[in-house]
Amino acid sequence: MGFPPGVAEQMVYSFFHKYQAQHQQRHPPKPETKKRWEAYNKAQKEAKESAEKSKVQESQGATVEEIVDEPLKKEEAKKPQS
Repeated sequence: MGFPPGVAEQMVYSFFHKYQAQHQQRHPPKPETKKRWEAYNKAQKEAKESAEKSKVQESQGATVEEIVDEPLKKEEAKKPQS
């Protein structure tokens, strides 16, 4: 028979959340782990935004070479000219 849709997921999540709370009480998260997660999430967000931006540029007729060269042009513009 089984469970109605979504009920099994709710049961699993409730058990997971309960034992996750117990585990975090016994073993508090380390600050460096939190920093690594924040850096990872930031990198993922930037990658997603970059992918969306390139998709928009491609839909507007930009070539792949133009999209790839764009970050290089920005870096060259930032460098002080001597």
